[in-house]
Amino acid sequence: MGIVLCGAGCSIGSGGTVESTSELVAAIASGASAGADLGWHPLRWLTPTAFAASTACGFYSPGSATCNDGIVTLAMSRCSFTGTSAIWNGTQVLTFGTPADCNVAALPFVVASHTLSRRILAGTTRTTPSGLVVTLDTQTAAGYSSPVSGGYVITVSADGLTQSMAINGITISSYKWNETFNTTTPLTIAIADGSRTITSGTIRVQNNLSRLIATSTFNTVGFVSTSCFPQTGSITTTYANQPGLTETLTFTGAQSASLATSTLNGITTVGIGLSHCF
Repeated sequence: MGIVLCGAGCSIGSGGTVESTSELVAAIASGASAGADLGWHPLRWLTPTAFAASTACGFYSPGSATCNDGIVTLAMSRCSFTGTSAIWNGTQVLTFGTPADCNVAALPFVVASHTLSRRILAGTTRTTPSGLVVTLDTQTAAGYSSPVSGGYVITVSADGLTQSMAINGITISSYKWNETFNTTTPLTIAIADGSRTITSGTIRVQNNLSRLIATSTFNTVGFVSTSCFPQTGSITTTYANQPGLTETLTFTGAQSASLATSTLNGITTVGIGLSHCF
């Protein structure tokens, strides 16, 4: 990726590259908001069309799902999703806000005025081809300043055209990262022709290694149905304990973006490549 400079919330990523807080926020949101045609979309991951030839992935399919009062538990064992070479192990849990939707509603979930939550249980991992093992956990309360947990809660609008996604708490960790994310303002996601646009929303980030708190705001971040990565729009990140430090990550198409870092000494802008989609 080759970032030369980024904010104080930087993490060392795969291949020894430096990743800004804004990039990790984009990765968390991308996996939850990419086009419906992709295996990355969490509410597409769980359907039969989301998988490669692997039979090691638990999936949700209307008419054959096992529901327990609106709850479906899905196990993954060396699971690979269509469109990505990462390997998943662990457990995901879907909870339908209206139990009668379970085994009836299709995914992605667009039942007007209804809700669906997704939790990733402790011990779930995603391993990249380079060997980077990332642990994802929405079950265990974490965050050095304000522990949070609970996963994702998606609420569909009355007209079925938008989703409100609250991230109650998710922590990603590896030998390079330990970051906790939650929304302070839920993400508003517009749905059109299989694509998604995060029109607004704010994510709070606790960097549990460097003891920093950041706030990332979404500015019309758009996705197309053929890519997990944001294509348009931007994310702006500020730091509670770093006066004058601001990052603006602007998406420029494909897997590219520019990162402008503003400090009391001026602004530095570099081009970067995006490489993570959680």
